[in-house]
Amino acid sequence: MVAVEHHVTDQKARGAYYTPPEAAAALVRWAVRDPDEHMLDPSCGDGRFLALHPRSTGVDCDATAVSSATEAAPRGTVECADFFDWAGSTTQRFDCAAGNPPFIRYQRFTGETRRQALKLCATQGAKLSGLSSSWAPYLVVTASLLRPGGRMAFVVPAEIGHAPYAAPVLDWFARSFADVQVVAVRRKLFADLSEDVWLLYADGFGGSTDHFGLSLHERFVFRSEPPIADTRVPVREWRRWGSRLRPILLPSRIRDVYEKFRDSDRTTPLGRVAGVGIGYVSGANDFFHLRPSEADERGIPRELLRPTVRSGRELQAGAITDETVAGWRADDRPNFLLALGAETPLPDPVIRYLDSPRGVEVRQRYKCRVRTPWYAVPHVSVPDLFLSYMSGEGL
Repeated sequence: MVAVEHHVTDQKARGAYYTPPEAAAALVRWAVRDPDEHMLDPSCGDGRFLALHPRSTGVDCDATAVSSATEAAPRGTVECADFFDWAGSTTQRFDCAAGNPPFIRYQRFTGETRRQALKLCATQGAKLSGLSSSWAPYLVVTASLLRPGGRMAFVVPAEIGHAPYAAPVLDWFARSFADVQVVAVRRKLFADLSEDVWLLYADGFGGSTDHFGLSLHERFVFRSEPPIADTRVPVREWRRWGSRLRPILLPSRIRDVYEKFRDSDRTTPLGRVAGVGIGYVSGANDFFHLRPSEADERGIPRELLRPTVRSGRELQAGAITDETVAGWRADDRPNFLLALGAETPLPDPVIRYLDSPRGVEVRQRYKCRVRTPWYAVPHVSVPDLFLSYMSGEGL
């Protein structure tokens, strides 16, 4: 994997992790059928997709990346611009598109870029969730620039198979393309990233389909054509599984057993006997969770701080006791939530903290700005027990 020479945090902020060459070559082969076709890469980075097809146009907002792309693809056209601004004004239309859109989570995918992205999606009839990460509007807006019958071949996060905000994207693709295939890959395509990725192929823009093609592969292997789908997933079946593709990757016998137990009169869902939740979402963990020393230094009263479990690792001891909390205090750990309700009187030290430069920044974050008041973290409660999941631990 090759990346432009930027500090890693800047690279992460831009979602700029470049595609392995063999994967880029496969996706371009899937997308391009004729040498005269005009290909678009909406986030071209260093130009590795553009270099594989001379008649290409690439867009990127990073000047260094644009310079690299221009050098890599001298016969192509490279635009240094915000893709959504460019897409909103261009009159060009393309035969195909291939690439690896930036993966920026909604917390950092903000401001005018986000507003323009969601506006363009809405004009296409794609109403994306406020929790959508950047790749979702990149795909929809790129598709909107295709000529009738056009094709797309893209790297996508594996969460396209399960994230709620991915459902409107797949639903829109089913309504906009004659053929939609998702290629799930078990082994990481990007060895240095925690994020798993899959591949998306769509053909016949302007058409529609009543099913998705789904295939599962242990590892990525170069293919000159999209792999033949292992499973034909009717859109109605996909919706029956909560608009998620990931459960359908399970063998049918396992899904049958699951449905048998789920629908049995002898099975009681946990939600019927207990209130189950994932806890609270603060919207800015480093701001709302304080160390005792920091709270004391700022004069924030201790009665406004709640001890809290911030990580599943803190549950490995088997129980959270008064001694556990005392240990957190002694170790000066940031395990104390600033728990303010809508009616909580705010002492002057708390007001100063909320109005600090950091507080002014935090209140603009999505999870904070959509609640009233912005500093009141919702759904804070003391549970009777913790139930861990996806922890790798067995019972």
